[in-house]
Amino acid sequence: MINNAELQLSKNRRFNDAWAFIMFLLLCGTLSGIGIRNMIEEKSVHKTFVNISSEYAKIIGFNLLATFGFNFLMLLLYLGLPKVAIYSGLLFVPALLTYVSIVAGQEHFPILIPAVAMLFSLITWLFIRRKINIIAQLYTTTSRILLRNFFMLAFNYLLFMFITIGVFITVTKAFPRDMDNTGLPEIVLCFTQFWIETFFIYFFDVFTVCVITGEILKKTSPNDDDRNALIGIRALKYTLYAMGSIAYGALLIAIIKTLRVLSHLEQSKEDEVQYHHRRPFAFALLMCVVSILLAIFEAFVSVLNKFAFAYLAITGDKYMDSMRNSFERLSEKENAAFESFVITEHLQNIFFIVQVILILGFNALLIGLKEFLKPYGPKNVEIKLYVMGALLAIFEAFVSVLNKFAFAYLAITGDKYMDSMRNSFERLSEKENAAFESFVITEHLQNIFFIVQVILILGFNALLIGLKEFLKPYGPKNVEIKLYVMGALFAIFISFQFTNIIKSGCLALSYLQIIAPENIKEYDPALHEVLAEIQESGKVEENKTPEEENQNGDENQNGDENQNGDENQNGDENQNGDKGRELNQNQLEPEAQAETGAQPT
Repeated sequence: MINNAELQLSKNRRFNDAWAFIMFLLLCGTLSGIGIRNMIEEKSVHKTFVNISSEYAKIIGFNLLATFGFNFLMLLLYLGLPKVAIYSGLLFVPALLTYVSIVAGQEHFPILIPAVAMLFSLITWLFIRRKINIIAQLYTTTSRILLRNFFMLAFNYLLFMFITIGVFITVTKAFPRDMDNTGLPEIVLCFTQFWIETFFIYFFDVFTVCVITGEILKKTSPNDDDRNALIGIRALKYTLYAMGSIAYGALLIAIIKTLRVLSHLEQSKEDEVQYHHRRPFAFALLMCVVSILLAIFEAFVSVLNKFAFAYLAITGDKYMDSMRNSFERLSEKENAAFESFVITEHLQNIFFIVQVILILGFNALLIGLKEFLKPYGPKNVEIKLYVMGALLAIFEAFVSVLNKFAFAYLAITGDKYMDSMRNSFERLSEKENAAFESFVITEHLQNIFFIVQVILILGFNALLIGLKEFLKPYGPKNVEIKLYVMGALFAIFISFQFTNIIKSGCLALSYLQIIAPENIKEYDPALHEVLAEIQESGKVEENKTPEEENQNGDENQNGDENQNGDENQNGDENQNGDKGRELNQNQLEPEAQAETGAQPT
């Protein structure tokens, strides 16, 4: 375990936890071989991998481009305006749900749903408002590193993703389609699919942390090997060394997920049987408790894995050693990694929801555009109205541009319309015409804005049409809609992994602040400054020794004694003063009685 040392990536890394990767390789290799044999016997290899319809290929291509476009824009937004991205993410979902509630009506979409979303966003803002500068700086630095290596990350991600999809399909083909949901083959298939999926996710998490670490070493290390190393090749090499540990961590998650599926299947089977054949209520209650405990345990192990794999990618330790050391880090008061991870994890979940909404809307837009651009169809009258409205808006804008100079000249001079048109064009031909130059600039910008508005108007109308088709459970284009749904799921999976990449990048920078603060300070002084605030706030409380605490206690005690002494002294003085005043009063009373002739009482 290293602490506050200069960052050094181990040159002699070992392939740790090899047994887990061997098990993973044997299981996936055996099932993939059986699946390929079954496909050859069924003569479905060409149909499965090659004979993909052009329509489905277009849908996948559109979704792929849209998803990478959304993610690239998010990285640019993180780089330039991270606070705007955070606040926009918090407001986007409640605003969209409010709009849907207004359009759909209370009977279809209650206003309570956007109200709950707004409350959730408000609670999130109250939680992150004091840490907003730290998270903004983490997003900025992470996005800067990822943008510098964007194409390398995208290429490796797509490569490993298609490999994973291929293995996933061949493993699925190893089992018959008419399996019992609670049989052993179904359980093995479910467990294998979970293991493959989790392995891929953790693999790219480790790869991202290795890229972040390699980028910082390339800029800050005094070693020539680090400065001249290729970031992508080194990150891939170290990730391959960690595949045993990745398989180990993914195995734990796969076991927990499989147990959760079994508990859900048991509950659903209990609901399907008749009342007099049901098991006791205690059994159903026990299954619910088991399901909840497994969900909590899965979330706990997932968080620990996130920290363990970030630590493992930097240090090259074994899985259990990284788990133990990272857990020790979590218990430290000045842990910058834990606080930043909690906030970024929460925000990235919100951004993932935003991207899911955008992806579903994009696919609905594609469906709507196909309906929108049909010359003849069931919605021909409605489409013509939309097109006529758009053309009228464009024609109106064109005429208004032609008349701007004429009416401006007419308003000043009071000439006729045609005279103003002619004279204004004569003015435009003058070289020193300042109005013309300023108009060209502003008109050019406004034309760009106008084109954007036209696209948004057409897209909004197409989106309305597409949503009607997209949400139809049955219809003449049911098969095509399913293709769009599959494309949307594909894009959602990519966006989910993008949020994991951002989380892993932020966590890597936070860990590097703990392990090698000097490297972070040299690479990004602003990031070092904001993360050091968390560390210093924890160290102030932690670094107090027992002697200092006793000394502070003695000082407080002496202060209390002095204060009590002063109060006692003041009290005695006040008491003596009161006694003196009483004596003086007793002495004055006989004299006053003698003067007045009154008898003493």
